[in-house]
Amino acid sequence: MKKQLLKLIKGLNKFKTDDLCQMAELEESEIQPYLSEFTDEGIIIKISADSYTMLEKIPQRQTKRRKNVKAEKIEKLKKLLQFPQEELDKFKKVPENLRKPAEKYLKILYMTQDMTPKKIRCFLENQNKNNSDLKMGYSTYSRVKQRLSEEGIIGLIPKYSAYNKGQSIIKKRIYEKFKSLYLQPHAPSRLSCYNEVKAEFAHYYEEWNFPGYLAFKRKLETEFTEDEIKIYRTSLNDISIESVLSAF
Repeated sequence: MKKQLLKLIKGLNKFKTDDLCQMAELEESEIQPYLSEFTDEGIIIKISADSYTMLEKIPQRQTKRRKNVKAEKIEKLKKLLQFPQEELDKFKKVPENLRKPAEKYLKILYMTQDMTPKKIRCFLENQNKNNSDLKMGYSTYSRVKQRLSEEGIIGLIPKYSAYNKGQSIIKKRIYEKFKSLYLQPHAPSRLSCYNEVKAEFAHYYEEWNFPGYLAFKRKLETEFTEDEIKIYRTSLNDISIESVLSAF
């Protein structure tokens, strides 16, 4: 019954209770519990005393996947805020006047680490209206995350200062080569892949300015979860058919 009603609702998009009753050949008392359930699930919304409109047109399993994607984005942001001790020590040595913009960025990232992108936008809009100390546009927010991913916490220090002079980002071609070496079955360790890439591409940078190992590690871990990395590095021959069948 639920599937039949949902199919009718998707076809109508906007409907009155009487219309649905006639099409389903059911009494209102029989339909009302389903309408309440669809409303609670965010599939429809009541727009008047006896009228509803469709909100969600995708299957529920896709909705679950979308929720998983949002959860992964939140987890990646949290990982960005986990800094190696050596980076923190270096950051603390930066003069306060140069640290101030970076500290503002870090506070905003910390405050939004459990938010989805949509809620982050709303938060930033609210801050821009009501808190002059924490003003930041969403495009700036995205750039800050990118710099944090590629350069670490020191990447938030102004480029013109001696404390961030020579900070290097990982060139796309070099990072893609690193991924192609590391994300394959029985590939060498992450450090070995980094050393191989550095030996091949060091001439693109001044010798002292090639991105460090931690920069590659951080960028990889913000793009892929630990489980995803394991899957890439697992060979089909390492998986027994018994374990596959038992999973179903």
